[in-house]
Amino acid sequence: MLLLPTQMHDLREILSANALGVEAFRFETLNGMVFVRLLERQESVWFSIQPLQRSFETKWSPGKEYRLEGESCRHWGAVRDRMHTWLEFVNRELAAAARIEGESGVQAPAWALEHLPPDYADAVRQIAELQERERRLRRMSGLLWETGEPLNRLVRDAFREIGFPAETTAPGATFDVVVSLSVGRLLVEVTGIDGAVNKASKKIAQVLNAKQSVAADGDRVCIAVNAHRTAPIEERKGREIVTRDALGLLVGLDAVVFTTSDLYRIWLLARTAPEAARSQVEAIRTARAGIVIREDDALI
Repeated sequence: MLLLPTQMHDLREILSANALGVEAFRFETLNGMVFVRLLERQESVWFSIQPLQRSFETKWSPGKEYRLEGESCRHWGAVRDRMHTWLEFVNRELAAAARIEGESGVQAPAWALEHLPPDYADAVRQIAELQERERRLRRMSGLLWETGEPLNRLVRDAFREIGFPAETTAPGATFDVVVSLSVGRLLVEVTGIDGAVNKASKKIAQVLNAKQSVAADGDRVCIAVNAHRTAPIEERKGREIVTRDALGLLVGLDAVVFTTSDLYRIWLLARTAPEAARSQVEAIRTARAGIVIREDDALI
């Protein structure tokens, strides 16, 4: 396998979040490269990744202005970004082709499109923007079901959209996301699990490590847990997210626990009442140790 399992997982997650879905694509390994091809247009719609010793070479078709474009990526995050951009181009071209073909099933040549009035290009742009807006909104639902690195990035992005600087930490750090508040920081360990955080969880040791080695005056170490992540939200009501003995240890460490579905609620609130949402985030830093209790299990 040319790519790591986590990297292949990332690619599948990106494709799953697209309107076409992962089932519309196939993976292929050829000449030291991994190809992702659109099944219905395998020769003209594809994305390739060539892993090198310290970087990645990427190429894709279609591009923004040309049939074939490419770029060297120094880290995996840049590869993910390029794939997101490529999918925007793919959706743009497929939407345009569908409109052009209409009922006839015949695609207009590129030179004919060049003679269309300016509002055609504007319509294509608006459709692409709406598709990207839909993708970004749908992606945030991952706060309710995701795990691993995708969940870490979603937690980071939720705090950013609420209005706080937030960054993911380097691999191997004792927590996953750092959020800068008006006073102090939240040092957030993120976990997505099928059950609840228990006494044997390594998250407790990570909280202790972060508190002892990283936290400064004014910082608060937190756990953002997507507990019972495979269950629908309405079925999670009443289920414990941290076992009693684990909670006792976390309280002793003065840690705060909140769910990623709580964070999703705050993200939703920020869309209509940004100041109220920011106040809720600021309150996490000074909350009583233990679980941050929410008043309502409804998401909207």
